[in-house]
Amino acid sequence: MLVVAFLKDILQYLNALNTELQENGKLVCDLIQSVSAFRRELDIFEKDIAQQAFIHFSTILEYNENKEYSEEDTAMFVKLLGDLRNEFASKFQDFAQVRKLSSFSRMDICGC
Repeated sequence: MLVVAFLKDILQYLNALNTELQENGKLVCDLIQSVSAFRRELDIFEKDIAQQAFIHFSTILEYNENKEYSEEDTAMFVKLLGDLRNEFASKFQDFAQVRKLSSFSRMDICGC
């Protein structure tokens, strides 16, 4: 059941990112910043789980009141977050190229 709590928490973060990316009037540089920020959040989430703090995973904290987590569960969650981080890196690798090009375009105004 702890896995379901983890999935609920991580899917809430993914849904928030998805909603943010679909807002009207977003510039490309805004999208790049949102994805970059989420990738940094994934690193924070991974450390949070590795330390078994679960500060960013309220559903896990609510579900598991005794605060005892197995090494297998935390290892699995860390692996899943690492896989998700790697997927973001591969899917959004073109953003690095856009950032390089932005120094020659008007997107500098956005702070990309």
